[in-house]
Amino acid sequence: MEDTYQITAVLNLSDHVPDVIKQLQTIHAAMDGNTWFPNPTVPLALFLTAINELDASETAAKTKTKGLARTRDSKLRTAKSLAHQLKAYVQAIADANPAHAGEIIESAGMSRKKLTVRQPQGFSAEQGDVSTSVDLAAPAGAMAYHWFYSSDGGKTYLQGPSTGYSTSTLPNLTPGTLYLFRFQPIHGEGPGDMSDPISLMVR
Repeated sequence: MEDTYQITAVLNLSDHVPDVIKQLQTIHAAMDGNTWFPNPTVPLALFLTAINELDASETAAKTKTKGLARTRDSKLRTAKSLAHQLKAYVQAIADANPAHAGEIIESAGMSRKKLTVRQPQGFSAEQGDVSTSVDLAAPAGAMAYHWFYSSDGGKTYLQGPSTGYSTSTLPNLTPGTLYLFRFQPIHGEGPGDMSDPISLMVR
């Protein structure tokens, strides 16, 4: 199987807290109102609150009062965690729009990196003939297939109807939402491994 390339989002966060704050503020400003990101998995208002709390705790920590540096470090971990969740969301949008992947990542205030990755496993998702439906296709060879989809960045998955063949159509999805899709093949000896997720913005 030949290799292919993926444009990957990276944060490159500084080790210096004031610089981290500026970087996170840049990401928030870039994503706020950006049409590429209609439904962030982390609400941008929550992200901004975390940044502001980190900024305030960094200012307080400079007084050298006991315990304030520990509070600042906790706020830093929270803000960084939210930034990484947003990076995963941006990456999913970029993966769903490969022709614009670099543009999408940079428009979020993040850096991009070109990585060599293994080609997809033959699992595809395409917009269906009917609006708000998605056609899924997996490699043939299993006795049956379970199909799963997520609208919250992979935090939770719902299961669609199982099929005895390697294709399925999921109807009545929400337009303008980025979905992740997975499948599980069922063989004579039992269930196989879950596939890696693939993404598609439903129109």
